[in-house]
Amino acid sequence: MRSVEVSGLRLRILVIERPSSVLRATTQCSTNLSAVNLADAKLQYRSSSLRVRITLSSSNPDPVLFIEYGIKLRHPELPLVDMGGQKKKIYLPAEVCNILPDQPFRGKLTDEHTANMITVACQPPNVNGNAIMNNGLDELGFLHPGPTLNSFGVSIGPDMAVVPARILPKPGLKYAGNVSPAVDDRASWNLRDIRFASGARLDKWAVLLIGEHDGRHREFQGPHDPELITVINGFTAMCRKSGMDVANELPQIVAVSLPQADKADPLRKSAITSIRETLKTLKSKPSLVLVMLPNGDKSVYEGLKHLCDVFLGVATVCVHAAKIRKSQPQYFANVALKVNMKLGGVNHKLDDNSSRWLSSLPTMVVGMDVTHPGPGSVRGTRKYYLRTA
Repeated sequence: MRSVEVSGLRLRILVIERPSSVLRATTQCSTNLSAVNLADAKLQYRSSSLRVRITLSSSNPDPVLFIEYGIKLRHPELPLVDMGGQKKKIYLPAEVCNILPDQPFRGKLTDEHTANMITVACQPPNVNGNAIMNNGLDELGFLHPGPTLNSFGVSIGPDMAVVPARILPKPGLKYAGNVSPAVDDRASWNLRDIRFASGARLDKWAVLLIGEHDGRHREFQGPHDPELITVINGFTAMCRKSGMDVANELPQIVAVSLPQADKADPLRKSAITSIRETLKTLKSKPSLVLVMLPNGDKSVYEGLKHLCDVFLGVATVCVHAAKIRKSQPQYFANVALKVNMKLGGVNHKLDDNSSRWLSSLPTMVVGMDVTHPGPGSVRGTRKYYLRTA
């Protein structure tokens, strides 16, 4: 069982105080909670208000929790929760503990939780404003200030700040043949039947198919899978339709099965080594590698990018095998945008009216960003500095 640690989590523990089986809730805060196997813990914890004992015997194969009087565990297979500190271990069954609501989690979120959080947090300004005015002020106690705020002479205004603003004019775009698609009020436009302003040449490229540690490729059977060839032909057809010059011959196709994830190797260095050795088997250095990933493992993705950008000097475009396998034209078109730029093409240009301010004086446009390792990141995670000019 993998150890799980949580800092500062508050739990409510249900205990039986007397033979009448009346449950009483107590709250305990632990600086470090961790999970252990039931069989690995020799549990014998007593205090003035709580006595806990877990027994394992041949006559009673099911673990039983005793708090004053016996309670049979409904889920003895679950790990125990360590409620103790650094020096003293206090183990309790998880089913007698309830996590108190409305506690912030400051660790690293899973990809699924991150996506759910973005769905809730990414709202239009008017929706956020209404939430603040209709719910936020009341929940924070600002609508009816209590004696604490009044004693400091603090009052909260009921209206939001008004900031002067203006709507920027929509840019004009140009594609091949001086085609200028209409840009709507939300600054979006349709690329159907539109060719890149400058299409790059796609030749001498390669496809890297990454599989699981058991040697299986969940979406494709391997480099010679006819369905994989069909997907590659569909993608190259979209590149040609978008204005790229694509060679007729198929790309080099190689496959690698990654070693199983190991907590002793959180950065997946062994997996990156396997990818490096596989790419070295290519007959010639490719102009670009289209990487088909089996899942969203960020350690594999970041290690692969670092390997190809820093050590091998090869451009890469990564896709999810499950998504590209559906052969949807919209997905092919989005990938073609990335491939064209990686190979030196130009997807679109600003029209003369929108770009006049750039050419009136010597001007350099620079965009910069910094990505910091988030909470719970593995030690050794790199800090990325991004710059475009």
